[in-house]
Amino acid sequence: DNTNDEKNDKNDKNDTNDSKTQIGKTILKLPTKKLDPANEQKLQAQIEWYFGDSNLSMDGHILYESKKNNGFFPLRGLMRFNAVCELTNDIDAVRSIIRSSSKLQLNETETGVQRHPSLGDPPTKEDILTRTIFAKGFHPTMSMQDLRTFWQQQVDADKADSVLSVRTVKEYFSVGIVEENKPKTVKRFMGQCLVEFDTVELAEQMSKMTFNCHHRLICCAMHASYYYSDIEWNIKRQYHPFVSQTVLAVKNVPVHSTHCDVKHWAETALFVHKQMNNPNGVAAVHKERNKCMALLRLTAESEVQACVKRLRSRPLMGSYPMVRVLDDEQAQKVWNKVAQIDYHKCESVEMVVTPKPRPSRDHHHHHNSNSNKKNAPKENEKENVKEAVEEKENEAKETKETTIVDEQSKSDKLENDEC
Repeated sequence: DNTNDEKNDKNDKNDTNDSKTQIGKTILKLPTKKLDPANEQKLQAQIEWYFGDSNLSMDGHILYESKKNNGFFPLRGLMRFNAVCELTNDIDAVRSIIRSSSKLQLNETETGVQRHPSLGDPPTKEDILTRTIFAKGFHPTMSMQDLRTFWQQQVDADKADSVLSVRTVKEYFSVGIVEENKPKTVKRFMGQCLVEFDTVELAEQMSKMTFNCHHRLICCAMHASYYYSDIEWNIKRQYHPFVSQTVLAVKNVPVHSTHCDVKHWAETALFVHKQMNNPNGVAAVHKERNKCMALLRLTAESEVQACVKRLRSRPLMGSYPMVRVLDDEQAQKVWNKVAQIDYHKCESVEMVVTPKPRPSRDHHHHHNSNSNKKNAPKENEKENVKEAVEEKENEAKETKETTIVDEQSKSDKLENDEC
């Protein structure tokens, strides 16, 4: 144990303030990134979360490395975590923060950290997953802080602490081709996350709701039911009543523009003269990806012709779109795209859960029998090869014996001739 601690101490000394990176035969000194005093509490909270109730049982890397080092996670591994690297690379500053924490403990050589024994054992992974829901539908560019803030706002103000943790679910995403025509894949957040609550009752209640996040539908389900079942969300959408002469078609929109870009352009064009009592307003915007057309729905009190003039005179990302009013027949065809009522918690949702079929014992036995049948020809081939090798060896032995007998007969004949 002492030798392991000495090795870890030597490795940690290499990660100190004058940290060095060896590239080939050249050694580069990396500048020390000192910890800002304003970020000390943030770094302490982050390290405490790594060894807290919500993460320790779910983090296989920390458990595996701690098991190899007598229950302590090496500090040199902690310094490689992204959340720690963004704040500092000064290992001495990290040590001082761990010493000041009542939830963390250093080993004798101060080369490893663990959860403080006074906290007891963390909850098991099974217990955490029973209080966890799965949610999907968020925008891929949404940050972790925005996700935490969103879920804290969905519960009552006095129960904001009931949201214990939020984890993003990353999927493998193809981004191109690298050397030897091999596809390059990276893990990215595609709008799915796991949310842990303090009670099972609250988790089950939140799993039966839908939410509205920046005009995007957020569907939820319990963690176990989502990963072990097939779920379909049938949502009964509600629409505003049809209003004539309120839908505008906008053409020649930049392809790379988004729904928010078009909405911001329309709002700024209609609210140029703020000192006037302007009744004009934008009720809804519909813009699909990689499309050069968008749909606008104006409020019922808007002056349609005045709005069209203002929109035509306002550039959108350097170009002037073509704007026209749709007649009633055309507007009714696209009305469902621009007249949807926003999602709310009380949205009526019909969730259909069908458990995924699991292989039975008979199926497993049948699979083994099929595999045995597939392996039978290979075994027969091996037996045939062994028989052929044995026949060749026997033939070689017989030929050797015959040659020995022939030589003996020749030698006997020569002796008789000499006599």
